[in-house]
Amino acid sequence: MSAAGGRRPVGVAVAGFGWMGRVHTQAYARVLHHFPELPLAPELVAVADEVPGRAEEAAAQFGFATATRDWRELAANPGVQAVSITAPNFLHREIGVAMAQAGKHLWMEKPVGLTTDDARAVADTAVFVPERARPTTYQDQPVSTVRVGPGNGQYGAFQPGSAIAMGFDDLKVIEAWNFLRSIAEGTPHGTTLADAVRSAATLDAMASSAETGAWVKVANR
Repeated sequence: MSAAGGRRPVGVAVAGFGWMGRVHTQAYARVLHHFPELPLAPELVAVADEVPGRAEEAAAQFGFATATRDWRELAANPGVQAVSITAPNFLHREIGVAMAQAGKHLWMEKPVGLTTDDARAVADTAVFVPERARPTTYQDQPVSTVRVGPGNGQYGAFQPGSAIAMGFDDLKVIEAWNFLRSIAEGTPHGTTLADAVRSAATLDAMASSAETGAWVKVANR
């Protein structure tokens, strides 16, 4: 089965429809406008939120095929291939592990869990592609200055000229693009769960160092 333009459809679901769930959903809706070369077309299959009526409102506004208060139904839905996990942080480990065990692709908001152990639990459950793509110049922004002109790179997919600001929602569209092409190409683009584990370990070490006043070695894994 092919979506419009010969693209392969991929069923997506959103677990947690607070403001971040809304941003992810809008990114899925916009991604082909900015990156028409994508070989996948996201289809909004299901949305879950435990707040009464919220998932139904999301389905009515954005066109999700189904709505539920129980995120576990997303894991059991065979029409869902990819899941955005945008629930409260303390639920990320439980939902992430369940979705990985169900064989779903994961786009998880940070943090992956409340601790390094949480992040490792999700990472150890998920299946990874063996190679990581080289970072783009946009990911190098904290350590370098990148000047872009009209039509340059990812910026050019949004703005017709230079010196026009991009918003937070625009950056989430780029994340959606990286997520979907990772699925299509079988190689990761952007940050991965392995990066999330390293970030969590670094934060835990910083907290321990602040508490003890001593240097703390950060484990590689």
